[in-house]
Amino acid sequence: MSNLYKCILLLMISTITYGNTLKFSEKEFVKNVKVFAQNLTECKETNLEFKHPFTQELLERKIGGMQNGKCLYIENMPGGGQMTCNLSLIHI
Repeated sequence: MSNLYKCILLLMISTITYGNTLKFSEKEFVKNVKVFAQNLTECKETNLEFKHPFTQELLERKIGGMQNGKCLYIENMPGGGQMTCNLSLIHI
């Protein structure tokens, strides 16, 4: 399985269903996830809003671009938390 498809799969599973994405239709949601996943494999700055499947909070996933040779990935977490990752491009 290619890294792009792994990214798409992880993003879709973590959001559970397109119904959790607020204003997007299923087709738009799938397109947005594919674009986000492709941007992640290239570490291209972008963001993706989603509604958390358990808390229903509106949260954001963000690719912050390359910093110090790593790809900055930030995901908001319920309750105001934040997960920040510095990803090696070989692992994306």
